[in-house]
Amino acid sequence: SWWWLAVVGPYSPMPLELLHTIGTSAAVLGLVLLLGKAFDPIRAVLVPAGSMTLTLYSAHLLFLASGVLGEQPFASLAVQAGAAIVFAVIWHGSGRRGPLEAVVGAVSGKARARILATGPNRMG
Repeated sequence: SWWWLAVVGPYSPMPLELLHTIGTSAAVLGLVLLLGKAFDPIRAVLVPAGSMTLTLYSAHLLFLASGVLGEQPFASLAVQAGAAIVFAVIWHGSGRRGPLEAVVGAVSGKARARILATGPNRMG
């Protein structure tokens, strides 16, 4: 039976779940783009968080792994979202990249410089 494709579960990679997730994301993105100028104060608070997604996602995973507020999903959401926004606004105010973004940027910059220093690739 093809009905197994309609199974819905948390983080399930089934086609209907993926379609729902992509559709919801596209709708939210479209709404944000349409209303963007009207919400400049909100956007000014969220932009710093968007500039350090690797750092914030890593912190999110560490928070989930800690088990803190594991039985209180709404409190967990509020704590994580609030902490992420406050941290991002403060860090962004210093004019620096996010901590993990800076590390990745430095490593990739060194790799790029090393590759460029070796000259053009010579294929035998």
